[in-house]
Amino acid sequence: MVYSRRIFRMTSMEKLSMQPQSLSSQEIQSELLENSQKLVPWWAMESEKNLWLSRETQKSPTAYLNSFFLFPLTEMTVGVNVENIMAFINERFHILLSTAYHANISVATIISNRKGNLQIFLGFVKEDDSSCNPEMFQTILNGILPGKQKALMETANISSLVENLNYGGLVTGIPTLIRDDKKRQRFNIASVVRSLYGKDYTLVIVSRPISDTNKQDMYRKLLSIRDRMHALAKITISKEYGHVESTGESSTESKTKTLSLLLYSQSKGGTISFTRSTSEQYSQSFTLEQQNGLALELEKISEHLLERLTRGFHTGFWETTVTFAAKDRLTCEVLGGTFLGELSKPKDILLPPPRLYIGEIPSGRTLFLPEKTSTEDTVFPKKLATYLTSEELTLIASPPAESLPGYEIRRMPPLAMTDSRRGGSIMLGHIADHGNPVPNSLFTLSQEDLNKHIFVCGLTGSGKTTTMKNILKKLASQRVPFLVLESAKRDYRTLLADEAFKNNLRIFTVGNTNISSISFNPFYIQKGVLPSTHIDYLKAIFNASFSLYGPMPNILEKCLHNIYLKKGWDVTKGYHPFFLDKNGEFDESKYELEEHFYCFPTLSDLKNEVDSYIKTETDYRGELRDNIRAAIVARLESLCVGAKGLMFNTYDFFPMKDLLNSNVVFELEDLADDDDKAFFVGLMLVLISEHRHRESPVINPGSKSKGLRHFLVIEEAHRLLKNVETERVSELMGNPKGKAVETFCNVISEIRSLGQGVAVVEQIPTKIAPDVIKNSNSKIVHRLVAKDDQILVAGSLSISDEDALYLNQLKTGHALCYKEGMERPVECIIVDDVESHAVSNDRVKETMRSFTALKPLHLPETYELDAFIRAPGKELAMKFLNSLCTLSPIRLRELLGFAQSEFEKLLVTNELNNRFDKVLFPDYVTMRLMELLNQRAYYGNLASSRNVKTILYDFLRKGEEDLYKKLMACLQRLWQVSETDTFIRKVVKETCFKYMIEHRINFIEENIRSIVSSCFLIPDEQNVRKITLNLFQFSGNFQFGDTNG
Repeated sequence: MVYSRRIFRMTSMEKLSMQPQSLSSQEIQSELLENSQKLVPWWAMESEKNLWLSRETQKSPTAYLNSFFLFPLTEMTVGVNVENIMAFINERFHILLSTAYHANISVATIISNRKGNLQIFLGFVKEDDSSCNPEMFQTILNGILPGKQKALMETANISSLVENLNYGGLVTGIPTLIRDDKKRQRFNIASVVRSLYGKDYTLVIVSRPISDTNKQDMYRKLLSIRDRMHALAKITISKEYGHVESTGESSTESKTKTLSLLLYSQSKGGTISFTRSTSEQYSQSFTLEQQNGLALELEKISEHLLERLTRGFHTGFWETTVTFAAKDRLTCEVLGGTFLGELSKPKDILLPPPRLYIGEIPSGRTLFLPEKTSTEDTVFPKKLATYLTSEELTLIASPPAESLPGYEIRRMPPLAMTDSRRGGSIMLGHIADHGNPVPNSLFTLSQEDLNKHIFVCGLTGSGKTTTMKNILKKLASQRVPFLVLESAKRDYRTLLADEAFKNNLRIFTVGNTNISSISFNPFYIQKGVLPSTHIDYLKAIFNASFSLYGPMPNILEKCLHNIYLKKGWDVTKGYHPFFLDKNGEFDESKYELEEHFYCFPTLSDLKNEVDSYIKTETDYRGELRDNIRAAIVARLESLCVGAKGLMFNTYDFFPMKDLLNSNVVFELEDLADDDDKAFFVGLMLVLISEHRHRESPVINPGSKSKGLRHFLVIEEAHRLLKNVETERVSELMGNPKGKAVETFCNVISEIRSLGQGVAVVEQIPTKIAPDVIKNSNSKIVHRLVAKDDQILVAGSLSISDEDALYLNQLKTGHALCYKEGMERPVECIIVDDVESHAVSNDRVKETMRSFTALKPLHLPETYELDAFIRAPGKELAMKFLNSLCTLSPIRLRELLGFAQSEFEKLLVTNELNNRFDKVLFPDYVTMRLMELLNQRAYYGNLASSRNVKTILYDFLRKGEEDLYKKLMACLQRLWQVSETDTFIRKVVKETCFKYMIEHRINFIEENIRSIVSSCFLIPDEQNVRKITLNLFQFSGNFQFGDTNG
């Protein structure tokens, strides 16, 4: 029997538990300090900034800084539809950073101001390749940033930009992307620049891409720090109390009995057990959590850095240094302070916070550039660098979004980038994208485009003439002749320098007879042109060129008709007897005769007709009559004198066919008066139009349309095609000038179908008639600054008035070009492939000698002399002709000698003997006699006497008897008489009778004899007696009743 008893009692128990159990408080503090130095190293720099600035920056940063290839930025182009310019520039720069990051390219934004010269650069260097190709950087830059073509400045480096700048500094800090109000943050570097006007400084923002390996290492370290700081951020302390009491009692009794026999056994047993137990237990525990603020904050910092680094994995993560240099510490403080002012925005989770470090730059350094720390396990290798994502770097390193000195924000409208119809034969230039030429993208014009007219405008010096020279060179190579009316300057003569025009350009100096003059009788009527049509055109020319008012246009029109009538023209039926054959049909071959030029009136005829008409045919009296007469005569007189008289007041007419089959330039600069220039331009436009209409397929079945046949360029067209009101001012007052301008606008629009292309070139579009712009198919618009000009051309370019403001920004040689089939214009950079250099007057004179010049009818001096002695010279010629036809041949020498003597007296009397030579006598008298033979009294059919002008001139020059006989034979055929003296006696009789009637002279023998004798240079007594007797009998001894001699 076994009996046992156990008793256990515990009245209390205490257990203390604290995590982590492995570190002491001192060890925890040491670990926190170590990790804080890894995450927030700037805490240790606050007390001794200058020491850290010297200790944590590179000793020799020059080599690295000078390895950057610098590209100056002078402008940024932004679309006119872009509302937020800063957001647009930031977006483009962000793309640039992303591109550079994936190519492992470091980027530097540099703003430097030296001696008032502000420069902005973007710098690039490839980190992993010493053999950098700057063309790669240039391609990237020009492809991403719109605007002017960026090119490498080979002479620039960062060292030169900071030379002699002794103070410098660094700025650290992360910019805020999104403000607390959920709006995107703005960083305005322009405000920093403006605060430093007049100061010398250089600001450099250098950013190195961080490789994927380094980012992964940073990420790993940050994860480790975050997890460790999470473990240290909260510590749990627990206490446990317990009480246990137990009582146990046990009793056991066992009996066994055994009997054993051979081959038989028996057993018998029994057990008795008793147990008793009592237990009592209770416990109590207490837990305390202790928070470490430093560890918690470091955990938040590491968490935020992990978020930013994660974004950096996608768009890029940069080691960024904001460094600067200036001449003095004050400038550094202003620069750094304003930069911090833009950088410091309210945000409680961005670390490091903005910090500014300023100090004197040690000798041998160019800028402060952070040095890599020696500790390997540091998260961020450089304590004074800021590690930014591409989004953050974009905010602070983007180019300015506002215009600054030397840097401009340009607004540009959306333009076309494709020529509507490619393959034109005239390549105008390269299509531009944001002002930069697009390779292999050309803008061309076809001959068909030119045939439908073009309008070219722009300020002086903007490239209009270069554009036209380019077009003319292409036309010359395609054998399409052209004519240029150059109202001002002498730019087109430089075409002589180009090989294409070496022997294929005529230059006429209109108004300067000393170089290469040309003459056009405005009243000459070309083949196939009706006199009435030409008279209407002449009226339009005078109205458009001169200020005619009141009755003057009507008086001028009437006198225009009269002078043609007095020259023998039938204005109603449209012919002159000279041009009719024996059957009364128009004979075009008569235009080949030299004498046909005298069938047309001259400006002197018109001037004399106006003077006579106002005096005798109108009802105006007194001062009003004198004012009207003086106004018209004075305007006509101005065209009859000097170089203008030699050009306009003449019988000569340069053949239009020869003119339009050559390349010709008319220089009008020597015509100082704009009215005279307008007169010449209008005359040329009329003559070209008349010539082309004669060849129209509509009226000439033998002529076929051949496309562009000739090209006319009108420079400074506003002199003729002025922007004036074309409608009448009132019911009682007409508008002759407006009507004339409308006429010429219609002429330009109509000659298109005749193969005549026109280019109207103008500086100020608002000065020119709107119809000119409307009727031109293609527009080439260079720089315009006036808003009214921009608005005027906007509609014809198919752009809005707002878009037209871009015309103010066009560079020289750039133009907005628009032609048929285009929705919007293209910006074209005009090709300047025409050789050009100065061409002297002597060179022009020599060039014009090489052409086969058309022999003029008369010498220029002859026309000039006629302006001084017209009336007495005409009288001398008439007396000479009367005497020549009535005197005996044996007295020819006497007659010629006396005529020359009288001619010399005229020169002396008018004080012209030192200016003109007597050798002009044959030419002058020939001209006057040819005029007489075309007047009513002496009129005859000049066409029946071929070469009468040549024979007459040769006789006056040589005085030979054979020539005299030929001349008399010509005159007999001309007057259709057998004896010339009979015809002359009849003419003298009628002339004297008319004279005596007009002057109320009594028909007595003495008076008649005196007047008849005055009609001869050398009176023949027998002829004088016959005429006197004949006239006395014809008058019937008529007396006026008053006494006069």
